[in-house]
Amino acid sequence: MNCKNYDYIYQPSDDSYMVKDYILAHKNLFRKKAVLDLGTGSGILASTASKFSDKVLAVDINKKAVSKLKGRNFQVKCSDLFSNVKSKFDIILFNAPYLPEQVGEPEEVALSLSGGKHGYEIIERFLSGLNSHLNDDGFSLLLFSSLTDKSKVDSLILHFGFSFSLESKKKFDFETLFLYRIVKQDFLKNKRVEFLSFLAEGKRGMIYKVKFKGEDAVVKVKRPEIINNVVSDEAFWLSKVNKFNIGPKLMLVRKSYLIMGFVRGVSFEEFLKKFSAEDILLVLVKILKQMFILDSAGIVKEEMNHPQKHILINHKSPVLIDFERAHFSKKPKNLTQFVQFLTSKRIVELLSIKFYFNPSSLREFASNYKSSLVVEGVDRINLKEIDKAFSSVEESFKSLFKIKPFSEQVYSLTALIPKGKVLTYGKIAEYLGSKAYRAVGTALHNNPYREVPCHRVVNSNGYVGGFARGQKNKIKLLKSEGVEVVSKKINLEKFLFKL
Repeated sequence: MNCKNYDYIYQPSDDSYMVKDYILAHKNLFRKKAVLDLGTGSGILASTASKFSDKVLAVDINKKAVSKLKGRNFQVKCSDLFSNVKSKFDIILFNAPYLPEQVGEPEEVALSLSGGKHGYEIIERFLSGLNSHLNDDGFSLLLFSSLTDKSKVDSLILHFGFSFSLESKKKFDFETLFLYRIVKQDFLKNKRVEFLSFLAEGKRGMIYKVKFKGEDAVVKVKRPEIINNVVSDEAFWLSKVNKFNIGPKLMLVRKSYLIMGFVRGVSFEEFLKKFSAEDILLVLVKILKQMFILDSAGIVKEEMNHPQKHILINHKSPVLIDFERAHFSKKPKNLTQFVQFLTSKRIVELLSIKFYFNPSSLREFASNYKSSLVVEGVDRINLKEIDKAFSSVEESFKSLFKIKPFSEQVYSLTALIPKGKVLTYGKIAEYLGSKAYRAVGTALHNNPYREVPCHRVVNSNGYVGGFARGQKNKIKLLKSEGVEVVSKKINLEKFLFKL
């Protein structure tokens, strides 16, 4: 609980009176409601609320502040925010300490005025506990200053699954005070949903990780300022593509949110870096087949020419996500867009480490595919027929890729290490989807290419390791390229090359 014992007690000021005025102006909202006043200080807000409610609890971290309030017409106890509060409330008041920390400020003053290093850390702690202590139809009043990062506070409120409205604001010479009314978003009111964490914030929606009926899931909620209903759009398209085992599993749809299965996985680029050539080719074919099905159904996924955030790969299973912008078309372009992405400079660089292939041949493949595509329509798709039709596409695509021998993969990757950087034998093996770091060393020892900089590969502990031309020459070469070598060791945090 960590309660303190200070003589300093926070006294009413302009910010306190802003909240008090709200209570007086909306007294009917407080009648017969359970009210919690966090960080009560002098007790002015609890005292005001108790005029209309006989269920008021005031808490403060300062034991002396709590002691002075004993005997009032409301309950009082010592608590660091919600630490000693067990029940739920209809209304929670929090006149937050919101000023950024000042060096040398007395601890007892900082306790009442400082909201943390940046001014919003205590507000973040408050929001993290709010869901467990606020009734579903209740609200919280939060008062803070422009001296705190307002955009950060706005973002934190949304990240914890709440929405807010500005009830009032008051300008002073050096700051503006804001009084927010905070309520739960609808998904937090669902008894089958357990909030876990915020995941992502897009242009149109917010994504949260939750437990839904005991399963890991995600909730998607549209951003408040977005007019289009991205929730219903996403739900519509998931209901279509799920029939073909594409996309996250649609679990629940409501007016303001949807719940879908949680997809574990890495981005496409990270996958290319960490998996073997055999696994990469397998996954590429699986992605292509999903593109082929969407094309045959006449559904345009969008984003497939830059799908970094739209494909997650869980081991060897690719999952397409984010269907809110999908639409029907007689000329779908999912597969051709994805192949276009495979011929982009960065992806060609990564693929060329592990494969012999020609980007021009890929473009020709896409052109031939486009001219022969038959769009069946979403209700006429027969998955058995799809398997047959895709087999020739798969065969043509796979013929364009030839897996390099392991030693050639090592040379291709080593050739990418720039001057002034190093890689380790273990890291090269990891990038090639292997644990055979000794095989990496053997390949480099037999390196036939003068342009492959073997001297830029070092031991995993940072020591320079061996070199065909001798360790002294290796150290000399590294130093000439700007790599600091101290006692035959390199600071990998500073000089390790990140692919």
